Amino acid sequence: MGLADGDDKVGERILLSKEYFRSISPGLMGHLFGDDHSMFFRGYVFNISKESINDYLEVRAKISRPLPTAVFVDGYFEQAIQAEGRSNSSILSRLGNEMGVEIVSNDGRISARVGPPSDRFVYANLDADGLDSDLRRLLVRDRGRARDAQRASCLGKIFLFHTISLKTNYGDGAYRDPQVMSEMAESVLFNIAYSKGIPVLLSKSWRREVYSLKLRDLPDISFPVRRYNPHLVAYYNLAIGSDSLVSSFLSLYKVMEYFFSESREAAVHEKLSNLLASPDFRHSSAKSLREIQKIVRKHDINMDEQTMLREVLSRYVGVEDIREWLSEYEMENGKVFTEKRTMFNEESRIDTSLSSIIANSARRIYHVRNALVHNKESDGARFVPFSGDEEVLVHEIPFAMFLAEKLIINTSKPI
Repeated sequence: MGLADGDDKVGERILLSKEYFRSISPGLMGHLFGDDHSMFFRGYVFNISKESINDYLEVRAKISRPLPTAVFVDGYFEQAIQAEGRSNSSILSRLGNEMGVEIVSNDGRISARVGPPSDRFVYANLDADGLDSDLRRLLVRDRGRARDAQRASCLGKIFLFHTISLKTNYGDGAYRDPQVMSEMAESVLFNIAYSKGIPVLLSKSWRREVYSLKLRDLPDISFPVRRYNPHLVAYYNLAIGSDSLVSSFLSLYKVMEYFFSESREAAVHEKLSNLLASPDFRHSSAKSLREIQKIVRKHDINMDEQTMLREVLSRYVGVEDIREWLSEYEMENGKVFTEKRTMFNEESRIDTSLSSIIANSARRIYHVRNALVHNKESDGARFVPFSGDEEVLVHEIPFAMFLAEKLIINTSKPI
């Protein structure tokens, strides 16, 4: 069952085959390969040792997979990690050791290691009927044929990501709980972020989602015929220039929020003007003065932030403009606005009827804003970074951008 040097196809087929592990036992390893075995794969030579195979086979039946990216057995936990905003290779280079770093607890009872995947982790992931397509994309890139082969420093280099592993020889109950071990791993990563400024996360899946905004790329740039508010333009540029979807949405919300006071005052001024213009209004009448007080008090009570947002959209953004934008967006992206959709623990749908479209739009924008800003433990309507919630923002940001652009344009002044 050995591999011929240079037989890349055989090497890949056998290395990624569950039968490779089913056909051997710890006692048979030495007979088959001796102490070590070299395997050629995608232009690299990987060393597979008898010791590492035996270690894996001894725990193989006990291994559980809390997530596709994690391996757990009593007293041992390992999970893939990724650096947010930076390439994975920068994690170890910034920590100062490309082969990994070890962090030991003060009492010496448990140690953590950040580095290339362990042999055990590699075997556990390759020991499968079929390799996940997303994981396959994370295999080392092909360098060429055997004559150009380069010996890998460890088997873990077969993958393009790093892992964090926790290991202890103590049999405490906590170390037998994969959830506790996962939380301990996250705590180690927090200390790395705190000490070195490196944002490192546990990978929840093999898929590497890259969320970004789809921005315009028009063939021509026209000269402006109006003057735009520079404060609003600054927030707009912050939104389209940010790598963070959260920052982008909140920057666009700032454009809308800018008009809250003006809209609030305009609404009460209109009501007061109508009252003062009424033929039966009397300056000396106690009843008339109470009507003024009632308008102001009712306005202060009812004019919450969502209501102010609704007033801003009603004043500066046309109903037909919103309808047209929603129709065009959904033709390309599906019914993500006009059909019910659960987002941040709340069902949302924009009714495009004349009586509802503005209120529904304001409610939706405000709900997303609250999910991004608030993080109450008891509140399910909150955004959780790196959990897949970013997929919601991929659709919500274009809508917020459309509204912000309308506000910037519709409130501009003649040159």
